[in-house]
Amino acid sequence: MISSKFFSLMELFESYETTAEIDNVVVGPQTIVKGAIVTDSKSTTLTSLIKGTTTNPTFGTLSDNRFFWSRRGENLIVRGGLLQTTAGTAGAGNYVIDLPNGLQIDGFKTTSSNSGGMGTVGSILIWDGATYYTGVITADASANQLNVWFGDELLSPNRWSTSNVPFSSTNLRISFSAEVPIKGWSSNVILSEDAGNREIVCNVYQFFTQSIPEAATKIAFTSAIGIDNDTTSSWDTTNHRFNVPESGFYSIKGRVSFASSTGTERNIGAYIYVNNSGIANTLTRALNGNTASVEVNEPSYYLNKGDYVELFAYQNDVAATSNLNATAGFLSIAKRSSPQTISALSTKMAFITGPGQ
Repeated sequence: MISSKFFSLMELFESYETTAEIDNVVVGPQTIVKGAIVTDSKSTTLTSLIKGTTTNPTFGTLSDNRFFWSRRGENLIVRGGLLQTTAGTAGAGNYVIDLPNGLQIDGFKTTSSNSGGMGTVGSILIWDGATYYTGVITADASANQLNVWFGDELLSPNRWSTSNVPFSSTNLRISFSAEVPIKGWSSNVILSEDAGNREIVCNVYQFFTQSIPEAATKIAFTSAIGIDNDTTSSWDTTNHRFNVPESGFYSIKGRVSFASSTGTERNIGAYIYVNNSGIANTLTRALNGNTASVEVNEPSYYLNKGDYVELFAYQNDVAATSNLNATAGFLSIAKRSSPQTISALSTKMAFITGPGQ
């Protein structure tokens, strides 16, 4: 048994001529995080999920017909509504609400019986043009459906059915929400923001001239109209920099363009700074009296969440300051890939056979 927390596979092969079982193998770089998966909502029509246990109903004219669902940890969050203004047909049996395809109710996390309103996971409000009905939604894990109960769910509950607020009603309004535990889902997994699944692109352009003395000077992208494709709202308009929203590898490209100078021949340059420290630069020679541009490119650089990126311009004309052209400069940043992110509870195992086997 190997008790050391860290060791190399080569040392393992050379020291142990046997089959080795390695637990918690880490492949980096990685970010280990704990939390609940939270997703954006998806949508479909509510009528596509409402069924009759004997015969399905048909629906009249609908001015609202929506069903939304998303994941929050171990639960499916659902909400929906329907407004029917002309009568449909009732169908036969009780009305049930199906779940979206591929999802299975976790009966272990709901009350064992859903009869009589037990196993409640949500609430519902229905109006038939004359009366409001309040009820509860229950989860039936065996049928993998949601049921609806009205009235006193403990003493005299009534199922929502073809004889109890049916779809043959001329006016029918439905509003509901529920939180349903789903089999195989856990609340202790990768946090959504750190999972690295967002598209991150930020392009900013220069729209005003800027005077550059004989020193490296940060470009002030001062105009709001110069911000383009900032998909995560990460550009800081006050400090003129990109604040990194997620760790990962990024491509960074910038350009500065100098107007003609009345001074002497000069060197000009563009610098990429990360956390106020230069990581890449390009220098070139510009002739007196000519406009000149220079680009700097860092095709793949690892940035941590919370870092910031800036573009600097440089010139060494000691006789005069130089002005940047109004519309020729830019800074473009795009995320290329994310570090490996694993659940804090994940266990990786490998079996390795040494030379003696």
